[in-house]
Amino acid sequence: MKLRVAVFGPVKKYGGVYNHSHNLVKWLRKNGVNADYFTDPALMPDSKELHHIDDRDHIFLKIKKILKNIGYVNKHYDLVHLQGTYCAFSSLFKIPVVVTIHSLADIKYEDKSVLLKNLLIDSLVLLNLKRNVKTITISKYLQELLKHHGISSEVIPNGIDDDLAKLPKKRTREPIILYVGEFNKYKNIFGLLNAYVPLREKYKLVLIGWGVLEKQMREFIFKHRLDNVKIIIRPTREIITEYYEKSTCFVLPSERETFGIVVLEAMSKNLPVIVHKYTGPSEIVKNNYNGLVVNTSESQQITEAIIKLMENKSLRSKLAKNGLRTVKNYLWSNISKRILNLYQNILSR
Repeated sequence: MKLRVAVFGPVKKYGGVYNHSHNLVKWLRKNGVNADYFTDPALMPDSKELHHIDDRDHIFLKIKKILKNIGYVNKHYDLVHLQGTYCAFSSLFKIPVVVTIHSLADIKYEDKSVLLKNLLIDSLVLLNLKRNVKTITISKYLQELLKHHGISSEVIPNGIDDDLAKLPKKRTREPIILYVGEFNKYKNIFGLLNAYVPLREKYKLVLIGWGVLEKQMREFIFKHRLDNVKIIIRPTREIITEYYEKSTCFVLPSERETFGIVVLEAMSKNLPVIVHKYTGPSEIVKNNYNGLVVNTSESQQITEAIIKLMENKSLRSKLAKNGLRTVKNYLWSNISKRILNLYQNILSR
């Protein structure tokens, strides 16, 4: 009989954790597992016993639906894999539980109300991680954060979909500096904008994403007359891929980042990258081998790294070539097998 695995992850169909959850189900199925995603109607089993969760649902309605679905999972599945905050429900399952932690409130500092909410959620998550669950973290950086809370974990990194990692179309590279991700404080967007100010006449800056800082970003752009900056809000995957393929360098300036899947996406499209030296992406990027690693807390260092890449074609070529080699270690076809082996080890005990 085939292994049956239930996955609970984000309802919203964007962001790194949703993509991780979606790809996990996709590649488990390719490996012969009956895997279902219980917060995405398109990937749920067809049963009248189940309740579809809508992002527009009130929080209490969402919880009510999740609780009813948990009862179904306990009856019909061998194992459940919870993503992030869904770990708060782990004690309600009567089958083996695996949890992947993608971040903690420790590393997010929005306004106080958001931080408080995140801390309350993470308190529940951390409490449940100390129960009998198997915990996966996506980087050594995050593993150390969990260790600080007395929680042991196994590192299995995030992955990039093999289909997405196909060689890029041959487009003419334009003098574009690219950023893809959320617009919030820990992403250090204003560090990148300040770094771009002295480069505004020479290069374009494209910022793709969404978030609470969009208004302040537009005000900064207007104030500093950054006419060559373009903001694109939640575009299609095709548009994101187009920019990966026609830009000249990619910058992820985050001062706090647990993994950074966008770094692998950029690498897969032959695009050299710049990342912060003290975060999860620095586990992927080795300085002057497959990218540049700098202290992005200092805008001048970002500026210098951008100039170094934009004006040195041979360096860009070397970093891009090694970046493609790096991506092969993070393909979902490989990551999913590691996760499947973990499931089988748990169930064989």
